[in-house]
Amino acid sequence: MDPEPHPTEAPTILTATASATVRNLCCARYSACLDYAFAHRWDGFNCDGCRAFQPLKQEDFLADMEGLANLFVVVARGYRSDAALLKGTSPREEQT
Repeated sequence: MDPEPHPTEAPTILTATASATVRNLCCARYSACLDYAFAHRWDGFNCDGCRAFQPLKQEDFLADMEGLANLFVVVARGYRSDAALLKGTSPREEQT
């Protein structure tokens, strides 16, 4: 039987000496650790001492990357709209 995920509570901002392993984003169990940290109201967590690593399947990794790309597009559009508002122009005027 595989060991259970075991995140370690950590501050949200880590220095180079605070943790040798920060977070293993390519672990199939990462979302379970994120849920655990949220349920325990932690400000942050890391993967130090966890022996439950399972590599992501390629299709899951690609789906995550697609989601990140979509998020980037939404954030960039919002940033462009905010910048235009600060200048007193519309986002459409900014495109021309």
